[in-house]
Amino acid sequence: MIDLKARERQKRYLLRHREEVNRKKQEYWFQHKSEINARRKEKRHQLGISKKYREEMGISFTKEYRRSAGQKYRKLYPEKRRLYAQKRRHLLRSGTPLTLKTIQLVYEDNIKKYGTLTCEYCKKPIEFGKDTLDHKIPVSRKGTNNYENLCIACRGCNCRKFTKTAEEFIKISIPLG
Repeated sequence: MIDLKARERQKRYLLRHREEVNRKKQEYWFQHKSEINARRKEKRHQLGISKKYREEMGISFTKEYRRSAGQKYRKLYPEKRRLYAQKRRHLLRSGTPLTLKTIQLVYEDNIKKYGTLTCEYCKKPIEFGKDTLDHKIPVSRKGTNNYENLCIACRGCNCRKFTKTAEEFIKISIPLG
């Protein structure tokens, strides 16, 4: 067992000779690459990560295996399943259903306001087909599918916005000053 003084000496040495130590590690790696990889494969095999191990144990990721694994998980964690179902029900029930008429109205008003299809957040014109319908207050945060809560956004802004509200996103994305 290494005593504390020896450990401190070792740390100081590594700090002073960092480049030399890294160079020696690289040299060792190149000289013993096949042995190191063989040890890694063996370790993966022992842990059950390797494809060969799964084949030997008869484990395959077929539909049946995934289904049984899911059933085991649901039995082990019934409270997570209940919470997930509760959240899903809330999302489905929240607000009015999203209708084609509402979507059409949002697109038409965006074009009237800007003259062309434009992102509500970055104000850049969007090619048709590269646009997304965005909830200003996300459905996951009790937003609705009402007209007032919908806008057009480019894919980039919509992805960066994620679960933020429109106000939170604008504060973050527009630099002050």
